[in-house]
Amino acid sequence: MAAVDADIARHTLTGVDDFRRTTRSRLFAFWFPMQVFGAAMLGAGLGGLAFGRVVLALLMMSASILAAVTVTVFYRRRGLRTGLRRRSWPFAVVSAVGFALCIVVAVLLPTHPADVGPWLVAGLACLAFAVLQRNGVAVLWAAAIGVVAAAFSAVAPTAPVGWVTSVEGCMGLVAGTTLLVLQRRRA
Repeated sequence: MAAVDADIARHTLTGVDDFRRTTRSRLFAFWFPMQVFGAAMLGAGLGGLAFGRVVLALLMMSASILAAVTVTVFYRRRGLRTGLRRRSWPFAVVSAVGFALCIVVAVLLPTHPADVGPWLVAGLACLAFAVLQRNGVAVLWAAAIGVVAAAFSAVAPTAPVGWVTSVEGCMGLVAGTTLLVLQRRRA
């Protein structure tokens, strides 16, 4: 009788774990922010390549704000539609602090290429999002952001302004699309 009870308990716990994973994946469609920020940063990077550092800085700031608003609206609408919502203030705080630190680093810390510093901070902000979401993919994404920025600094310090942002944006767009395709295949 005890073996049956243990099997039932194990089956129940497995079901609870599966339900938790499903709920997290529905709460955090991580592919969407990757696509939105990827497209926004790709556009900002290309603008920086075409028009220089000042335009890159303006485009990165405006694209970040626009992408953050777009992602917030997406998650709120998704929460209303699915009935699964979460407090948004921790994410808003991480976004605001990350945005402010990116500006401070861009202004006060000269890096080569010029857009490496903000991307190192963006990697840390993404790591904070990963912790909030308990999302392993976001941890990998944060690491990729940091590794690419550090690699540009080490290998191509004379790369034109906007290259790092263009590459990071392209990676986000491709990775977000890949996650979406994989999620749809599983469903």
